[in-house]
Parts: sequence; C-alpha cells; structure tokens
Amino acid sequence: MFTSIILILGGLFACYGLIVANMPTIKAEFDKVIPYQGVLGILLLLLGLRDLVLIGRLITLFQSSFILGVIQLAGTLSKFIL
Repeated sequence: MFTSIILILGGLFACYGLIVANMPTIKAEFDKVIPYQGVLGILLLLLGLRDLVLIGRLITLFQSSFILGVIQLAGTLSKFIL
C-alpha cells in the first residue's frame, strides 16, 4: 500500500505541468509540496532498485500468475523511471 501511494504521488509530480495547465487554481497547493519532489524521486529510485535486485521474486510471481507478474513488473519499471 505504501508503494502504491508513493507511485501515485510520483505520477502527480511527473504530470505537474499538465495538471497546472488544465487547472490553474490548484497551483497554490502544488507549490506547497514541490520542495518534497526531490525526496520523493530519490525514494522511488531506491524502491525501484530494490525491486530490480529482488527480480527473482518477480519471476516466481510470473510462474504462479501471469497477470500479477505483469502488474508487478509495470510497478517496478514505473518506480525506476519516475
């Protein structure tokens, strides 16, 4: 659950320009949390690296359920890219 929240926040920060362009009234709220963007980025990078190191768990998940394996792989790549 923690990782899902971090991924959602990372996605919101990644789409900052698009969100502010469509909804200028929300810019003030985003400006309050922008200083934490760097910390969130480092946290996502570390979580992504951890998951890449633990790739054996992902291979086991693919053997038991292909769909869950794809979801886990997408989450790992998203953490690493964001």
